[in-house]
Amino acid sequence: MSIDNLFIGLITFRRPKGLRRALEGIAALTFETTPPPITVIVVDNDRDGPMAGLIEEMRPSFPFPIAYAVHPESGIPFARNRVVAETKGADGVILFIDDDEYPEPEWADQLLAKYRATGAEAILGPVISEFETTPPQWVSEGGFFVPRRFADGGVVPFGNTANILIDLKVFNALGLQFDPRMRYTGGTDTLLGMMIYKKGGRMLWASNARVREIVPASRVSSKWLISRKFREGNTYVLSEKLSGCSTKRQVSLFLSGLARVGGGAALSVAALPFGTATRVKAISRAARGLGMLNAFAGRRYNEYKTIHGS
Repeated sequence: MSIDNLFIGLITFRRPKGLRRALEGIAALTFETTPPPITVIVVDNDRDGPMAGLIEEMRPSFPFPIAYAVHPESGIPFARNRVVAETKGADGVILFIDDDEYPEPEWADQLLAKYRATGAEAILGPVISEFETTPPQWVSEGGFFVPRRFADGGVVPFGNTANILIDLKVFNALGLQFDPRMRYTGGTDTLLGMMIYKKGGRMLWASNARVREIVPASRVSSKWLISRKFREGNTYVLSEKLSGCSTKRQVSLFLSGLARVGGGAALSVAALPFGTATRVKAISRAARGLGMLNAFAGRRYNEYKTIHGS
């Protein structure tokens, strides 16, 4: 399968160290098969464009063209849609990576190989956590940052722009976008994945297409882990509703939320004599359920109004 263009997209907001690290990783990419023409697109979601200096510093020695754009309207979906707009309707594929991550050298090549072999609308890979500071033992024991994995080439049930290849026909032909109604909530990639499936597309797994995420100390806490599960439950239900799921599906999700709250609360009490990891897992279960129920009540958790890491 021939590929006309390869775009690599990053959105960034006040993370100069992270952006530099991500771009250095992209510059070090290796390919066993000659890749299509590569363009890196960086969209700065700060209206003052503070990353312009960094881009100009790196541009002369960078192995690929860099398109830098400032998008003043704040919010993840607006910035991601601007990245897509910067492809100017071209055919090919776009790879997304976050500005707190960096790719392993074979990352893009592995995504491309799986895409060439399958023609799937999206290919995803694992995100491996690295910690800025040594995490507490209970974090390691609980496996809170262990990435989800699937069989190589297997179906992936969710979208995640932390590490994904998307065929540009998803945007150009199918007419999909990152939903601006989820401005600060997160979950626009989850909703996009749902819509890809609704349009008859496929999302598959590439086990060796790895990126590494830098986890700041502010995220290595029980408070953050529990609030993240609340947000995940909240945005999952929101995504289902915005995707037009059936009434039957909504009832099922509501009952699931109730069960998680009740079960998590009971487990939280039972976990009191045990270690922190067990307690946090139990409370997180209840928190996810509570987030789901809040979505049904019309309340949203705007996690991405707070920036973690630099």
